[in-house]
Amino acid sequence: QNKPRSFQRMSLRTQWIPCHVHIDKSILCQWFLGGIKEGYKLTNDLSGEVLAINCRAIKSKQGSKVFEGSVQTDGVPISIFKKCKAKKKTNSSTDQTSDTKLSDTASAAKAKAPKPKKGKNKDEFEFEYIGLIDQDKLCAMEGNCVLIDPGRRNLLFCMHEYSSIGNPGLFRFTHSHKARLTRSTKFCRILEAAKKMYPDNTIIEAKQRLAKVSCTPVNPDQFKRFIEVQAEVWPLLSKFHSCTQTNSTMNKKPLHRQLRLTAYFNIQRADHILANLIREQFGPDPVLVLGNWSAGMCKYHEHIRGVGMRRMLRKHGFKVYLLDEFRISTFCPGCCEARLVHSE
Repeated sequence: QNKPRSFQRMSLRTQWIPCHVHIDKSILCQWFLGGIKEGYKLTNDLSGEVLAINCRAIKSKQGSKVFEGSVQTDGVPISIFKKCKAKKKTNSSTDQTSDTKLSDTASAAKAKAPKPKKGKNKDEFEFEYIGLIDQDKLCAMEGNCVLIDPGRRNLLFCMHEYSSIGNPGLFRFTHSHKARLTRSTKFCRILEAAKKMYPDNTIIEAKQRLAKVSCTPVNPDQFKRFIEVQAEVWPLLSKFHSCTQTNSTMNKKPLHRQLRLTAYFNIQRADHILANLIREQFGPDPVLVLGNWSAGMCKYHEHIRGVGMRRMLRKHGFKVYLLDEFRISTFCPGCCEARLVHSE
């Protein structure tokens, strides 16, 4: 007979305190077992004082992953991190016979071959570089390529490959144009006006107090200070974000929820408008060649879409390729050699 499954307890916490805490062997020694002694080795025996090493979930199977003493927990469930076993490297030279040895020329060519670069981004493998494709594909794309330079003010500066001074084929998609399409400036003014509706600027002061403490410190005392400040301002901020409603007299809705939903729709509409503008300017099926310029999170600057912009353009049916921008401004367009220098 099929018996009903027993109830399994699951953590459904929705508090402002971070739920999951990462614990490894170093944290276990320092904060739970009274510090690390000099010359003390972190072995699996140390984790056995806190965790059940012989548990079925922790044991490593043959040819599978190995537990190395790293878990995450929020007090009720626990997530166990395992690592794949490193494959042993075999010396292929001992297995080869004398008639299969490489020649001197082949070994020299192998020594001069460039090594693969480390630390490549995922988008470098996701999008193909225009300089690495076949010559037949390049000939097929002739006349349809559009060179795009991403940036901050001009999010996309597009130029057709046959563009000239007499017949320019240019298109700019600026930051201000995107702001008009998404109405982000208007939404910021609405939120600032909603903050000033509370007396004595209590919402602004509460947000400033919360911004002065770090929410992800390593020091327990600093994290304790963050919890104390969060507990003091949480009732006021929770009321502001959940109870503030729109000014509509017919149908009032939560303000922040309405703005988030409208902003999402505006971003999707702006992407469709951008795709249509590119097709109107450069034809129905252009090939987009984007520079691999990328800017991470810079202080006092808004985040710029990099790989997200490329994926969006590919989603709208464009063929997207990358162009390596390293020292590309020093190459002569006629002979393709690095001869150009900056004039003093």
